[in-house]
Amino acid sequence: MIVAVTQIDPWRITADGLSFGTFAHSIEQVQGVESVAARRYKGQRSYARHGDIPTFRSYYEAKTFPLMITLGPWDPDGDIDHPTGYFGHLRKNWESLATVIGKRHGFIDLRRFVPDDAGESVELQADAVVGRTVPVRGSVAVWRVLVEFILPYPFWHELPKVEREAAMSHSFTTGGTAPINDMVFTFAGDGTLSWGDVDITVAGSTSAVTVDVGQRKVFQSGQLAMDLIRLSKAMDNWMEWPPQTAITLSSDVNVAVDYYNARH
Repeated sequence: MIVAVTQIDPWRITADGLSFGTFAHSIEQVQGVESVAARRYKGQRSYARHGDIPTFRSYYEAKTFPLMITLGPWDPDGDIDHPTGYFGHLRKNWESLATVIGKRHGFIDLRRFVPDDAGESVELQADAVVGRTVPVRGSVAVWRVLVEFILPYPFWHELPKVEREAAMSHSFTTGGTAPINDMVFTFAGDGTLSWGDVDITVAGSTSAVTVDVGQRKVFQSGQLAMDLIRLSKAMDNWMEWPPQTAITLSSDVNVAVDYYNARH
C-alpha cells in the first residue's frame, strides 16, 4: 500500500513551481547546490618576485550545478490514476519537466528552503537557465534526467525582500553569506547617498529617481535616465555590501532602500 506523501525530498527545490520532492519528480543526486561560485582571479606579477601578488577584488563567476531528476510512474502523491497507467504518468511527468527546462525565453524561477538556527525554514530564490540536459539510462518504470542549472547571478536571494522606507539615514546589519550588490535606491529628488568612500549622486531630476544597482541602470518615470547619475568611482564600482556587516547610509535627500540578503 502506497501512502500519499507530497513532499519527500529534504532539499525542497522547485523550478517555476514544479516540485522536485514528489513521487512524480524527485532529486536522486545533488552536486554543487551547496557551493561557492568560482572566482575570476587574475594575479599581478612583479619583476624578480616569485609567484603572484594576490588581489582581493576578484569577482564571482556564474554558478553551475547538476541535478539528477528521477521521474516516477505516479502522480505527485504516489497514486496511479492516469487512464493509461504507468506509462501515461511517465509521459505526463516528462512533459511537465520539459515545459520548465525547455523554455527559451526568460529565467526559470528556482526556489529552495533551508533551515535556520531557530528551527524555521528560510526560502531562497534564484534566476536560472538550463545549460544542458542529459538523458540517463533508466527502466521501463523509472526515467532519469541530468539537468544542468546555471545561475548567471551566482547567489540565492533570501525571501522576503528587505524594504526600508525613505529616510536620510539608514543603519542596519546585513545577513546571509554572500555580498549584496543588486540593491535598489529610490531618491525623492536630487541628492547624494554615501556609504564609506562610495557616493551615488542624482542631479537634474524632475521627479523620483530609481537607481537599480543590480541592473546598473537609472530610471525616472519608468524611462531610462543614465544622465542623472554621478558616481564617486568608476562606473564599474557601484556600491556593494558584505554579508553580516553593519551598514550606515547617509544622504541629503530621502532615499528608500530595497535589497535581498544573499547566500552562496
